[in-house]
Amino acid sequence: MKKILIIFLSICFLLTTTASIIGLIEHGKKNGEVNPPTPTPTPSKLVSYEYYLEDDKVVEMPVNDKDSEVKYVFSLYKCTNGLSGTFDKNLWKFTPSEDKESVCSLYFAYSQYEVSITATNGVVENDDDGKFMIPRESEGTFNVVPNEGYKYKNVVCSNNNEAVYDISSSTLTINSVMEAIACKVNFEIMKFKAKISVVNGTGSTTEIQKYGSDVNVIVKAKDGYEKPTVKCTNNQNGSIKSNTLTITRITDNTTCTVTYKKIPIVLYTLKVTVPSNLTIVSGSASQQIKKGTDGRISIKPQDGSVVELSCNVKPSSKTTDPDGTANFIFLNVSKDITCTAIAN
Repeated sequence: MKKILIIFLSICFLLTTTASIIGLIEHGKKNGEVNPPTPTPTPSKLVSYEYYLEDDKVVEMPVNDKDSEVKYVFSLYKCTNGLSGTFDKNLWKFTPSEDKESVCSLYFAYSQYEVSITATNGVVENDDDGKFMIPRESEGTFNVVPNEGYKYKNVVCSNNNEAVYDISSSTLTINSVMEAIACKVNFEIMKFKAKISVVNGTGSTTEIQKYGSDVNVIVKAKDGYEKPTVKCTNNQNGSIKSNTLTITRITDNTTCTVTYKKIPIVLYTLKVTVPSNLTIVSGSASQQIKKGTDGRISIKPQDGSVVELSCNVKPSSKTTDPDGTANFIFLNVSKDITCTAIAN
């Protein structure tokens, strides 16, 4: 009997509860409610993350220190399973667009990079040991000046990065810096051409010499010319000593003209007074002799006597032929000569 009572009470409770629910539903329909409100589920952590700094995987997400300058910048994200999302740079937080299983890779980069500039035979201006900090994706411009006498040859940068050197402004430019870069600017010594032109002489040629070096060329005058003058273009200096033209410390292309002057003709007189018993067989009693040349006269006696000359300049030599003819030579005449022939 007790058992039947418990079953009966249970059935009554079930019927009462069902009626109450039906009543609520009907009440809802009358008030415009189709379904009962559903509670919002708590999102499950289905998204996992990986972090990369300059394409190198790191354990933790790179975070900027609030009390110092910005060191890192967000670059991009890649999520599996077609998941998208947004990265808030102010909150430094990635928010997925929906909650589903995915692995999201977040990529970060440095906000600026160290650019190292060095130069061979030149100077990097306004540098701190040749190192500069350049913002990411910015252009880097650097003043790199060659030493005196040197010119631009080439520039070589790490990782095949490209750089352009402007000769007119002596500036090196690297476009869109995206990593740490080291560049070396090479300068080479300049070479200049010296064209030598010799007038009234020999030695015309063309020489090529390094900046700051001397140019030496052998030059000689033609017969009858002397006292060379030298004129060089582009402010170059030339001089001649012992038949050697020297252009001192060449600093530009130049043409040097060496001009020898014609030696002026100076004539001296060789005058010999000859008595009637002597005969001039070679030369003449009065003759013109060029300066520096030799004077000659031959005199024959008619009676077998010996011929002598009395002169203001002693003859350089005398020879006598078998027939008694006396041959007199005056070497390198440098003044007028007056003589009297005597038969002894």
